Amino acid sequence: AEVDDTLKRIQEHKGVQGYLIINSDGKLMIEQLGE
Repeated sequence: AEVDDTLKRIQEHKGVQGYLIINSDGKLMIEQLGE
């Protein structure tokens, strides 16, 4: 979906090693670090 496409595009930027998605309560929702 749109979110997946956006995350894929972010990950393709040079120097990006991963991402964390955290909700408004500070709870980790999605983690993608390294390969």
